[in-house]
Amino acid sequence: MLPDLLARAAPIALQRLGARGLPVPPGLPAAFMPLHLPYGMVLCAYLLAQLAPERDRPRAFVAWGIGMALHLGLDLLQDHQGVGFALLFPWSWKGYEFPLYGSEDSVWALPLLLPLAALAARSRWRGRAPPERDPAAPD
Repeated sequence: MLPDLLARAAPIALQRLGARGLPVPPGLPAAFMPLHLPYGMVLCAYLLAQLAPERDRPRAFVAWGIGMALHLGLDLLQDHQGVGFALLFPWSWKGYEFPLYGSEDSVWALPLLLPLAALAARSRWRGRAPPERDPAAPD
């Protein structure tokens, strides 16, 4: 969901602020669009990985990258009425898509996918010992 939040929610919020009279530069909402493309996703994965402890950053970068690549892969299968995604941005604006289903059709999979995700998360965390507490840390 992160690419959609970054590239869609932020511009919508800026447009609403502009509609309420706050001065929003005209091109600013569109400046978030590259965050929904591979170039922007790699940049976001790198920046988010920097929030992890240093030893975990490579794994965090890979995890964020895989999640965003999966998001992009599913988006590429949606029918966007011929618009597609500029996969080679900033070097090309040519749009790509492989329309197998409509963008609204993914909502129907949600009732199945949410319980599966919860089950996967539960099984991943079950049986793990809680993190050891640092005896030098204050209570």
